[in-house]
Amino acid sequence: MKKITFEIETITPMFLSGADQSKAELRAASIKGLLRFWWRAMQAGTEVDRLKKAEDKIFGSSDETVGGSTFSIRVTQPDKTPVPSYPNPGRNDPVGYHFYSVFMQRGKERSYFREGSKFNIILFSRQEQYLKDAAASLWALLYLGGLGTRSRRGAGNMVVTNLEEGGETLNDTGLDFIPKGNNAEEIAEWLMKNYNAAKKLINNNKTVFISEYSNLSFARFVISNTHFNSWKDALGAAGFKAFRDNNKSRIYETASFGFPVIHRTTPTTVTGKAGGEPYARRSSPIIFKVIKAGNKFYWIVIRLSGEFLPDGGVIKANNTQKTQKPDYGIIDEYWSELKSNGTEYILSMPDSLKDIIGKIRKEYDPQKIILFGSKARGDFHSRSDTDIAVESEKQLPTSTLNGALDMINLKTAEVSLKKIIDKEGVVIYERKN
Repeated sequence: MKKITFEIETITPMFLSGADQSKAELRAASIKGLLRFWWRAMQAGTEVDRLKKAEDKIFGSSDETVGGSTFSIRVTQPDKTPVPSYPNPGRNDPVGYHFYSVFMQRGKERSYFREGSKFNIILFSRQEQYLKDAAASLWALLYLGGLGTRSRRGAGNMVVTNLEEGGETLNDTGLDFIPKGNNAEEIAEWLMKNYNAAKKLINNNKTVFISEYSNLSFARFVISNTHFNSWKDALGAAGFKAFRDNNKSRIYETASFGFPVIHRTTPTTVTGKAGGEPYARRSSPIIFKVIKAGNKFYWIVIRLSGEFLPDGGVIKANNTQKTQKPDYGIIDEYWSELKSNGTEYILSMPDSLKDIIGKIRKEYDPQKIILFGSKARGDFHSRSDTDIAVESEKQLPTSTLNGALDMINLKTAEVSLKKIIDKEGVVIYERKN
């Protein structure tokens, strides 16, 4: 039996429990479920049935013909005694806003593991490849996600401090679990390099845009330009509370950050509906994180791909018949604010988009190529076109390429279209010099 032991430290409070919500508890089953999610997100496969079979083969299934998991997880409980309840700093505090659902039920205390708690995650497998699959999924969970309630808002963030045993199994993978970098640029490079190493272990096949579920087929992140002395300062500096406070009246649009959204003053609860069926919950397409390198803290906000609701889905409120299509425009507005204090990087790009870039470079010698529209925003459906703006001195074709690619020349585009491209576009190629 091969194994790898990861020594882990919490960076931000971790609200994780079992059936008894008042008792903080670290459970292997919770971790395995999240490893499955991140494995699927990195796979980003189009053939859902084939993907499900491959996933079940690694992580196990209740289907007796499939069998159990190819690897096991053991966790040690954190060294610090759980705190009975997180002190409510109030909604006026940026961190309190991020964690607000923890305080919603009055009289019900929510125990948690405080920042700085240390514990071990041990992965076991008889086959080295499955152990590497599990390790790659764990890397994504640690550095792209988090554990427990409000993990998409910055809670439950962790860092590996040491590989105690079995780390040599990963020597030939290029995968590094201990963050390195003296500044934001170096940390961003560390993240992208190691994501690619993890992705290669999970899926080395040709990739395309995937819409059916939350995934990393096309993903990007913004990291703060400056470091902070504490996780609280870093998370608060992402400015999410101030942005939401300034847009309180946009109750349908703000649901794009995830729902349900509960407006207590009205009172109004905003949820979704698709195909005549109610959707009570949709997780946020953006993930807030704090990453720690040495004694420096940085905020990071990650943007995932995947349709927000099935095609034709709408946002609705409980006290009115009005509905509205999901609108990622408000996310683009917040993203623009993030970039005023941080730098954007592309974490992953599908091979199909890389092929398009290669063809455009060869035929039109562009100064710049920009992805815009739903593929850039992340809320595309399976039938969505790929919208490309090209800055080139050469004349571009007026028709689409390959039927699903709409390409326009940025130099001759109308002002109204340029504004849209400026708001939601992502530069995917820029010629040096």
